Amino acid sequence: MMSNQGKHSPLLDLFLRINTNNSRIDSSVWDFLSIQDTYKLRVLSKSTRDALEKVEYNRCRDGTDYLVPFPGFPGVLLTPSDVKNGAGLFTHQLASLKAMHKAENNDTQFGALRGGILGDAPGLGKTITMLALIASTAGCKPKEPDEFYDNEAINEHWKIMRVNPVFREEILKSLKPIRDFINVNNPKGYNLFREVAEFASPPYSDRRFPTVGAFEAFVTSKMKGTVPASTIDLFRMKVVAFKAGLDKRNRRLFNNPIGKRMMLERNLIPASTNLIIVPDALLEHWAEQIRRHIKIEVFADSIDGHGCEGVVYIDGVGDISTARFPLNHNSSKPMLSQFELANYLIVLVPFSRIEEQNYMRKRRRNEDVILGTDLSTASRSPLLRLRWFRIIVDEGHELGEHEAATDVTNFINDLASERRWVMSGTPTTGDEDSPDFTAKGLDQLQRLLLFLRHPKYGMSCDGQDPSVKHKRELKKELAKSAWNDDVKIPFLNKIESGREKLYKILHEVMVMHKKEDINLPKPIFKQGEVTIFIPPSVQSTIVDTVHSAGNDTAAYLEAMANLGVSGRRLVSEELRREIELKCKGSARFDLLLSEYLGTDCFQSLVDEKQA
Repeated sequence: MMSNQGKHSPLLDLFLRINTNNSRIDSSVWDFLSIQDTYKLRVLSKSTRDALEKVEYNRCRDGTDYLVPFPGFPGVLLTPSDVKNGAGLFTHQLASLKAMHKAENNDTQFGALRGGILGDAPGLGKTITMLALIASTAGCKPKEPDEFYDNEAINEHWKIMRVNPVFREEILKSLKPIRDFINVNNPKGYNLFREVAEFASPPYSDRRFPTVGAFEAFVTSKMKGTVPASTIDLFRMKVVAFKAGLDKRNRRLFNNPIGKRMMLERNLIPASTNLIIVPDALLEHWAEQIRRHIKIEVFADSIDGHGCEGVVYIDGVGDISTARFPLNHNSSKPMLSQFELANYLIVLVPFSRIEEQNYMRKRRRNEDVILGTDLSTASRSPLLRLRWFRIIVDEGHELGEHEAATDVTNFINDLASERRWVMSGTPTTGDEDSPDFTAKGLDQLQRLLLFLRHPKYGMSCDGQDPSVKHKRELKKELAKSAWNDDVKIPFLNKIESGREKLYKILHEVMVMHKKEDINLPKPIFKQGEVTIFIPPSVQSTIVDTVHSAGNDTAAYLEAMANLGVSGRRLVSEELRREIELKCKGSARFDLLLSEYLGTDCFQSLVDEKQA
């Protein structure tokens, strides 16, 4: 230990607070700590907490040290290859992160707009920027919705109900999630549960449980350790349901959007998970960026290099710690339950899974109508049963491209989350030479505000009950009408008020850099030749397509998507013309191979070989 005294002195200084004259924390201490340890530091003392309001980031590519909000960006660009190459965030990425932190924390009230559009130009590292934002809030849960009932009124009713045997049924209903878990997963805990249920069942002849809170605290303390936290959360939701029923005076609140949304989200499982929804062709790109640039063990239960499961889940593949690259995506692989998803920091889901989940929801709704089951819960996807900490939609301009919202867009808009981000280098799309380009761009922006839940030009989510669909459509129309009156029409008519309001909204939600606005370092080219063997799965895809596709353009596009060709390339007219010209003879093979050699998947193999 003495021989390592110099190496460990920053860590000892942090814990002992010896160097009281320096309010900054030596950044080298983070190399010794997991993310769990990092958050625990703040409870050591007031001086430590004050010192940790800002932490030093000393890996910026411009060589300057910057103070950033606690806890910085743990694990980002800290893989062995990144450290070896001196990797770090660029100045423009730190500027974007500062703006994104402000956008998420300007207003922290329930239902407030927390998020925006990350619109940095292509090639400026939006993926790494977003991963750094995720790392900066790892472990945080969404803020619990405000209590929408009067606790004094509830406790008055509780005094009456606690001596009424009829209320026993409500108590047992609240305990049902715990009983169900024990019956299936932990039979040894049944005796403890039975004792708790008998003790907690009214009528109470003594002074036990003078308030609802006392009953909830008793059950939680007794069953903690016997059932997981997710089951305790389900128990708490049941308690919320009968508490709301005890307060008759606040029922009017359920008739307005905020009240409905509070009730909905209080019945969801709160998770510290970030849901990233990506085009299918970009699933490999995201997984590869995480694997290459995020030190996963920082967010795991240990920092010894083992047990890195439970940090990143790739839908259709599995845990990233056991995934093989290139990915072998299996769209038929069942989706995890909401309880399993809630245990991850990041969940990567392709658009195809969203389509499938939406189809299943519609089918179950039809069955529910026939069978008379509960529409509000029976048809929900696991994705709809969680209250996510943050939802990120890559290539999110697709949410605003279509005037008539697609089923996928509606499903994504229904997801509950405290924070929401759209990622796109081209937030508005279309022909710039078209006379109605500006008008269409404004319409697209307003539809993105629906997803972001802008308080005036977007829409809060009241739930997924199809019986209120017409009301939701009416609210969409009201939001669109307000946008047209306040922004679109005045802006197109060159009225100053339209320009000012549009600028204010963009300033509120848009984070954007252009390449010409920043001084990026010139690229460094490494010379050298390496031998790369084309993966067998890629060879099979190319050979099978050559033999079976014939002149079917769609079959070639599908094969290219499976090979990892970018979504923007797949929809280009240039590629379609090339396919039509080369659909004969050996040119088919050359075309598929050349497209694969231009993918991020192949480039990652080259980079790995050269490292």
